[in-house]
Amino acid sequence: ERAAALRENNRFFWLDVSLSETSLDDLVEALDLPERAAQALATQGEAGGRSRGFHADGHHLVFTTSCYVESSDAPAAEAQRMRPVEIRVLVSGEYLLTIHEEPVALTKLLAPDIVEGRSEQYVVYSVLDAMVGTAFAALNELELMLDDLIVGATDMRAGRVRMARVQSMISGLTRMRRRAGPQRGLFERIGMEIERLPGL
Repeated sequence: ERAAALRENNRFFWLDVSLSETSLDDLVEALDLPERAAQALATQGEAGGRSRGFHADGHHLVFTTSCYVESSDAPAAEAQRMRPVEIRVLVSGEYLLTIHEEPVALTKLLAPDIVEGRSEQYVVYSVLDAMVGTAFAALNELELMLDDLIVGATDMRAGRVRMARVQSMISGLTRMRRRAGPQRGLFERIGMEIERLPGL
């Protein structure tokens, strides 16, 4: 109802939805999404699907990116508390939609600094920039843990623990690199497509 009222008043908004609370079909119906955009949202979320691709139809842009969130149940010895969450994003001239499986509220978690009176493109940029910022926070966490390992390197009794943590950190860095690499080119194309969306 809120989304319908905002659209009726031509107010641009950011809608963040957890699929643990609602279904994609209900969301498509509530936003009156055209079939091609709805299919793109569904395809982006399929395992083994075009998880790093995107869809542009002249009115909607759909793509998948990552956002790092802190695990509340991560053990203290684990190398990385922050874990990636796949985010499906839809940008249109009316709204920005983010969808994910995790029961988190990105609007609160990211809390992007959006200055009043700025354009819709600025809102989209601020949200995407805040998502990218979470990857830097995850990298910073790994750097701090690496510093702790260096400080504790003189303690021979902790050798096995340190080796397990180093392996876990290397694994975490490798996963981050695999996620970040393809997104460099993707975001260049997204930037060009966003400029062409009518009403944005």
